[in-house]
Amino acid sequence: MRTIPSALEGKQMKMHRLAQMMEKKGFALGGSWDYDHGFFDYRLPGEETYYFVRIPITSAGAPLDEPEATVVIGQPFVLGHQYQRSIDYKASSSNITASVNQFQSPEDPDTDVPDEMYELGAQLVQEMEADFVS
Repeated sequence: MRTIPSALEGKQMKMHRLAQMMEKKGFALGGSWDYDHGFFDYRLPGEETYYFVRIPITSAGAPLDEPEATVVIGQPFVLGHQYQRSIDYKASSSNITASVNQFQSPEDPDTDVPDEMYELGAQLVQEMEADFVS
């Protein structure tokens, strides 16, 4: 993981407005959001390893699923996940958990982020900063 210094950090905005801005740039609210925090994710190009620009958000009061909730933007970062390309022989699950969790664990959940991926992520964050001011 590599953090990206950004003028977005600490900014506050209504959740519905921020979500609209992020979706226009190709970000999606990550599936692991909770009522008080979450992440907007953007997948960078790559095949062996998945790289993401991740922008954390925290509720400033109301739960994130309320349209008028205000959120505080955290420090963006780029992170990489290198997934296993072969069969996961260590995996174990029952029929019930297999129907819910069909994904392998990452081979390296926090792999190194090469400079080129970091630069792509930083450029994307700069674009978001420009949209935030306009």
